[in-house]
Amino acid sequence: MTLDPQLGDMFECRKCTAQIHVTRGCDCDTPCADFQCCGLPMENVTEPAVQTADDTELNDGLEISSDRSS
Repeated sequence: MTLDPQLGDMFECRKCTAQIHVTRGCDCDTPCADFQCCGLPMENVTEPAVQTADDTELNDGLEISSDRSS
């Protein structure tokens, strides 16, 4: 299986749970990485990015009211 690892991706062996953390992404035109462990392809187990309150912008479609007079 050919992969396209990006900065921050985490790959894990399903058999022994060894992990590879990508610290520099691949910028090749076509996927070219092949991570294997225990004779098996490693699985991308990267968690999706979580948006925190500090990551939101005022114009993100959410309306927050500070008026508590009601």
